[in-house]
Amino acid sequence: MKLRIIVQMMGSPVEYILGLLEEIPKKLEKTGHKAKKLTIAEPEKVGDKYYSSFIELETEAKDLTDLFDIIIDYGPSSVEIIEPLELKVSAADLQKAVGTVSAILHEMDKAIKVSAAQNKMLQKEILKLRKELSGLKSGEKSRKNPSK
Repeated sequence: MKLRIIVQMMGSPVEYILGLLEEIPKKLEKTGHKAKKLTIAEPEKVGDKYYSSFIELETEAKDLTDLFDIIIDYGPSSVEIIEPLELKVSAADLQKAVGTVSAILHEMDKAIKVSAAQNKMLQKEILKLRKELSGLKSGEKSRKNPSK
């Protein structure tokens, strides 16, 4: 399958974003994918301190599973299948590709739930520490000025 993909990034500093975008074709090559017709857009300033840019390139996927691997690994904002114009996919190939995506989504869901639980625990700990700090500050005030 011949593909055209666009991968967008936003961050700071601008050199960091450009460096990450320049690494994408190199990483594709390491996994056996040729990257052709590369275009890296001139970074645009977003807000006070961030920059946004993207890379557009053409590559090939061996099959549906390979296509999904590229999508999952690089998170393109756009994927265009240039060739073939029609696909005939066996149930076994589709099942393999869907199984891969399903397994990855399951892992992502698990990671998100763990992060959410950790975040909730940290929020509770912050509230507890704020109350303790507030109590210490009001204790200092009463020692400095016993009339209050």
